[in-house]
Amino acid sequence: MNEINRFVKKCAGFTIFFQSIDERHALIKSKTIRGNNNAFINKELTKAIQKKSRIRFNNWISRENNLEYQDIKKKCKFVAFKAEKEHFGKFLSKGIITNKEFWKKIALYLSRKDIKHTNNIVLEESNELITDDTKISEILNDQYINIVEKYR
Repeated sequence: MNEINRFVKKCAGFTIFFQSIDERHALIKSKTIRGNNNAFINKELTKAIQKKSRIRFNNWISRENNLEYQDIKKKCKFVAFKAEKEHFGKFLSKGIITNKEFWKKIALYLSRKDIKHTNNIVLEESNELITDDTKISEILNDQYINIVEKYR
C-alpha cells in the first residue's frame, strides 16, 4: 500500500497498481474462430460438414470409408456453392443497398490475405463474365459513386 502513496491522486495510483497486478497474474484467453463462419452457412451445409468430419476421423480406414468421404466432400462443395448463391441472390434481390451493407458483404470476398482468395475476381454483368481488374474496379467505383442516383 505504500506504493499508492507515491502518487498525488490516490485513485490513479490504485488504478496503476491494480493494472500491474492484473497483467502479471491474470490468465490470457484466446478464441479460435472456425473456418466455416461465413454468413451463407445453412443447416444442410452444417450437416454435410459434420458428416464429412465424422467420416474423415473414423478410426477404421477402409476403401468404403474413403469412397464415402470423397462423395460427401463433393456434396459439401455443391451445397456450399448453392448456399452462397442463394445468400447473395437474397441480398441482391432486396433492391436498395446502403454503402455500409454493400461493403460489409463484399469486403469478405475481396481480401487478398487469405490463401484461398488468390484467384482472380470474376463479376457477372448482363450475362457477361468480367475478369479484367481495371474493368472490375471501374464497375465497383461506378456502383459506389452513383449508388444514390441508381436506387432512387
